Amino acid sequence: MDVHRAFLIVERFLPRCTSNPDEFPSEEAQEQERNRLFKLIEALVQWENSNNGDLLSNIRSEILKSTNSNPPHVLDPFCGAGSIPLQGVKLFPQVA
Repeated sequence: MDVHRAFLIVERFLPRCTSNPDEFPSEEAQEQERNRLFKLIEALVQWENSNNGDLLSNIRSEILKSTNSNPPHVLDPFCGAGSIPLQGVKLFPQVA
């Protein structure tokens, strides 16, 4: 269901595990962080969590952390049924 929302965040989360050697110095630390982030994503894609304010807040803070407080713009030029912009607006204010 919320696969679109998961797609929006997965590309923001995972590079952080390997691009911050000071924060995640070993492969084990990187793997632990990757698993923690995957668990957040797994929780996010469950229908019953689609309006879970605590989870969305946690996801937003992780995105801000991984983007140096510069969240990405969410663009969907074809917009189809509008699910990507709808899910994007739950996480970011910059949706077009």
